[in-house]
Amino acid sequence: MPNTELLKVSIDAMGGDNAPAIPVEGAIQAAKNGLAEVFIVGDKEPVEKELAKHDTKNLPIHFVASEGKIEDDEAPALALRQKPTASILVATNLVKTGTTNAVISMGSTGGTMAAAVVLLGTIKGIERPAIGGPIIGAAPKGQQLEGQ
Repeated sequence: MPNTELLKVSIDAMGGDNAPAIPVEGAIQAAKNGLAEVFIVGDKEPVEKELAKHDTKNLPIHFVASEGKIEDDEAPALALRQKPTASILVATNLVKTGTTNAVISMGSTGGTMAAAVVLLGTIKGIERPAIGGPIIGAAPKGQQLEGQ
């Protein structure tokens, strides 16, 4: 019998360009396509405003409130201490507590990496986190990744 349990993913709705509209839209699309149960993390008013634009009835979507975000120009370690309820920290903490299996953010790379190391730690023998790059074979057949 196949495992029908969905992957549970925290989405940092406050990170990236055009946030929270684009992260919320992507999270809803993932839920509609049956790809994941999503936990959308962000500031209450703007995220709820975006969610209200979509039909989310009967979708595996949850809203988790946070306050603020870590900006690209902020020192990540300092921002983690000064903004303990920032969206990336709240979203990453959902992984730490076992509520979700993964976290996705298009926000501050330094803030995201720092949150992961501080809250989740590293694998034994690995001193620093790595940033993922292109995954060969991920593009649909016949398409090449940019730069190839």
